[in-house]
Amino acid sequence: MRPSGPLLDLPKLHSLSREFIASLTPDALYGQLLAWAEEYDTELASVLAHHEELALAAVATGRPEGAPARKDLERWSCSRDRYGFFFAELFGRPPAPGDDRYGGLPEDQVRSVASEFASLSFEKRYTNLGELAGRHGFAPDTASWRWDPNRWAGPPRLIANVARVALTGATRSPDPVAVARALGRDEVVRRLTAVAG
Repeated sequence: MRPSGPLLDLPKLHSLSREFIASLTPDALYGQLLAWAEEYDTELASVLAHHEELALAAVATGRPEGAPARKDLERWSCSRDRYGFFFAELFGRPPAPGDDRYGGLPEDQVRSVASEFASLSFEKRYTNLGELAGRHGFAPDTASWRWDPNRWAGPPRLIANVARVALTGATRSPDPVAVARALGRDEVVRRLTAVAG
């Protein structure tokens, strides 16, 4: 920056901020986010304070022990968009079965897949993805899809996407298995059941 005609490279600033936030431990990240929210987003602050354990699990999701955090947060003000889905008070109801985020699958198929995901035991929910995909005419794995795409209704990720969208409201998110572990069985079943109808 110079006294005359100063330029501020916002993308570079966001990149530096992302690096800094990613370097924080989950406890430090939680503390700084809570301090920011207490001043600028009191609803978020209340939720964070009320669900400290879940908040710590949310910021640690997808981060193996001792590994750096994901670099998906460049400003505290983005935290609702990135992590809000972890909290029932901020998330509300998952998208309805006809929502485009389900990848164009028919509503009845979205309901059926969500219902089947909800009925599986917590441990088997994602390990049985190939079996669940096969029952709906989708390839049991990506290799099978690539080998003979005309044989299948689509790749298994379209079936997995139903769970991702039901749990997070987004087509891109941290790993749905890690999200499900952080949310806990009851909240996972509540969201999947809401989609199943």
